[in-house]
Amino acid sequence: MLYTVPDYYEQFQCIAGKCEDSCCAGWEIVIDPKTLQKYRAVKGGFGNCLHNSIQFHQSCFKQYEGRCAFLNDQNLCEIYSELGPELLCETCKKYPRHEEEYEGVRDLSLALSCPEVARILLGHKERVRFIEKENHKEVDEEDFDEFNFLLYTKLVDARSCMIGTMQNRMLPVHVRAAICFAFSHDLQNRIKKQEYDTMDRLINRYKSERIVAYLVNKLNAYKGQDKERFAVIKKQMGLLFHLEVLREDWKDWIKDAYRELYGNGLTAYVRKRKKFLSYMEKNKELNNAFEIQWEQLYIYFLYTYFCGAVYDENVYSKMKLAIMSPIYIQELCQARWQMRGKVTFADIVEIAHHYAREVEHSDSNLKKMERAFQKKREYYFEKMITVLLS
Repeated sequence: MLYTVPDYYEQFQCIAGKCEDSCCAGWEIVIDPKTLQKYRAVKGGFGNCLHNSIQFHQSCFKQYEGRCAFLNDQNLCEIYSELGPELLCETCKKYPRHEEEYEGVRDLSLALSCPEVARILLGHKERVRFIEKENHKEVDEEDFDEFNFLLYTKLVDARSCMIGTMQNRMLPVHVRAAICFAFSHDLQNRIKKQEYDTMDRLINRYKSERIVAYLVNKLNAYKGQDKERFAVIKKQMGLLFHLEVLREDWKDWIKDAYRELYGNGLTAYVRKRKKFLSYMEKNKELNNAFEIQWEQLYIYFLYTYFCGAVYDENVYSKMKLAIMSPIYIQELCQARWQMRGKVTFADIVEIAHHYAREVEHSDSNLKKMERAFQKKREYYFEKMITVLLS
């Protein structure tokens, strides 16, 4: 089995009771069948507590006021302290470690929904390197009978090219994102026509400095379209109101941010956005350059979701998620700045991990977003480029 991991993967250590937003609160924790059987066998006083605090027919822990029944007042897990780490369910053992599965390959990552991961990612100053490791230990393989390995290899090569483009710090970060978005558009056309034999030429073309220079020049036409950008981003942010709400405070966040950003119209928004971007460029409290933080966010979503297109051949929607997620986070950061007069590193960590909790941990939300990306006019190519560059 071949594993790919980002270079910061081993930096993560759970901070347990010191975490400001415990992963044991705010969502349902599903228990895998093997661990559920082990819990049934636990005897004694803690066994009684265990049996009374699990919904066995739903394979999940009971919650009290939105907190797992085993999360104590010190934000520590009582199963861990009473029975040891080996008796944690698979969900609790693994999180925030995330795994995308392909035939003979696993892409490992750390979930942005964890505040400590968000701190590591947003504070990572160097260009992220992705390390491949071979593990000869036998693992249970899923059935990949219909896996399109040829398409997968092309997607991996395309993703590697895009990550290289995203890390070209000679260009503004949103210009890099726009080039990668154009690349995904061209790649989708070839997938649709099953022209796999032309994909290597396309990938090599986007690696060319001459083509990058040509695209940078061409993309200049999309700058300065403030009126169009305001209309489009307002509609795009409206999508967040139609998603499943996992935590009630998120609904209030979005409502307040939307009103603050767009409630006073175009002129006020454009003026405040320019001030916000200038403020962020000079901000000494961010623990990292603003452009680098956005580079890391783009690459996080690109790395995590892009190759999943091997299962549905919809690379364009995967790229739209990778582009729009940092844009949503940036808009929410601007709203925070407008309401409080400043944005700190802690603010960006909070906003990024809350966004990820709501979006990435709901299959329903990911599906709703993908449908919107496919059908809504505000996610058409030129409108997306305008939002990135104006």
